[in-house]
Formats: sequence, C-alpha cells, structure tokens
Amino acid sequence: TLLNVLAGEIIAQPGRVLIGGRDVTRLAAFKRADLVARVYQDPLAGTCSTLTLEENMALAFARGRRRRLGRALDASLRSRL
Repeated sequence: TLLNVLAGEIIAQPGRVLIGGRDVTRLAAFKRADLVARVYQDPLAGTCSTLTLEENMALAFARGRRRRLGRALDASLRSRL
C-alpha cells in the first residue's frame, strides 16, 4: 500500500506525499514516474522477452526520449551497463 501511495496508484487519505520536499499528493502516477522508480515482482512486466538484457536496459534508459534502440545503445551506455 505504501508503495502504491508513493507511486500515485492510491491517493493518500488523509495526509500528503512529499518526495524530495515536493508535494506530489495530487500529482498523477504518470507524472510521478520521473520521481519514483518501481520494479514489479513479475520479471516480464515492462520488458521485451525477445530482446537481450542490454537492449531492455537501453530502452529503459532512453525512456521519455525520442530515440531508436540503435542510438540508445551507444558505447557510453554499453560501458555503464
């Protein structure tokens, strides 16, 4: 329940949710995505089973940016992964 409140899936009643001092109580879940990282228990949720681990990580890293996989998976990112 706490993680759902932090992620914005459940509205805090009563009270407020502060992340880094910022009140996000009424902020939609998709708008909190940059502030809250979440890993679901199902390892296949949010991944592409036909891609390698490296390719899945590159897609996650490039999330929110207009890039294709080839550009997202550059030498700099490969060394970090």
